[in-house]
Amino acid sequence: MKKIIALLLGCALISTSVVPIPAVAQEPDEEVTSEATTEAKPKRKSYKGTIEAIDVAARTITVKKVASSKTFTVAPDAHIKTIQKEYGTLADLKEGELINVMFKIDGETNVAARITHAAEMKKEPNDAK
Repeated sequence: MKKIIALLLGCALISTSVVPIPAVAQEPDEEVTSEATTEAKPKRKSYKGTIEAIDVAARTITVKKVASSKTFTVAPDAHIKTIQKEYGTLADLKEGELINVMFKIDGETNVAARITHAAEMKKEPNDAK
């Protein structure tokens, strides 16, 4: 008799633990949205070529590749690295020099954030002989 009661109690416990209990969903107190998180950050792009023209007063630089050229507006906080200076200015650059421009597109304007002289660019590990 004790075995039957124990068996019935065991079955009763097992059957109650198998029955799913519906979960109660809680609604968030407040929906948090931010304009900064919804806007995508512009990707930086790179353009390598020779300096065709520099306008220090207008803060623009035109860089020419083989068959095309781009004009960039140089940001006031742009990092300009030349052969002689780690932190140069737009006036330190010369026409005909080979440079790499890191830039973002702001509307229809190419905004240069970093300009590095080609002689200062790090060589790839495969380039070393």
